[in-house]
Amino acid sequence: MIKTFDDIISVNDQEEIKNLLLGRDFTWHYLQDITKQDGLQKRPAFSHYFVLDEKNNSKWSDLTNNIIINSCIKSGVSCQKVLESRAFLQLPNVTKEQTIDTPHIDRRNNHTVILYYVKTSDGDTIIYEGEKEHTITPKQGRVVVFNGLLKHTAKQPIKNSRCIINVNIC
Repeated sequence: MIKTFDDIISVNDQEEIKNLLLGRDFTWHYLQDITKQDGLQKRPAFSHYFVLDEKNNSKWSDLTNNIIINSCIKSGVSCQKVLESRAFLQLPNVTKEQTIDTPHIDRRNNHTVILYYVKTSDGDTIIYEGEKEHTITPKQGRVVVFNGLLKHTAKQPIKNSRCIINVNIC
């Protein structure tokens, strides 16, 4: 199951989230590599955990509530609990070479991923379903909901920054 919806939240809410995450007061944490903790690919990015290990981890933890609720309603997925909720910010790749991050799954147990695009950008998401590749272009207000056991990744942005909110639910 891979479902994509545009304008999952109101345009006012979209703008509020974008302005907060890309504003001066939001706290980001540096990552050596966006998909690997070992930092071998050297694809730096920034992260912010709203929910970590099923516990609120941020004063902005409620920011994703409407995204989660609306995504579950539209996709027909039930949400018993939020396992993780985090934002990622990738800056344009300075080499101007669009490379693909390491395909991965977020967690080993059954879960659903809700991937929300904070802003329109390059850096498509790729979801692998067997031999088939699904490509989703980041568009502000768009969400993609999919089985969390499907490997997924992203192309490195080269034109502008890529900002997403990634939520894992079960």
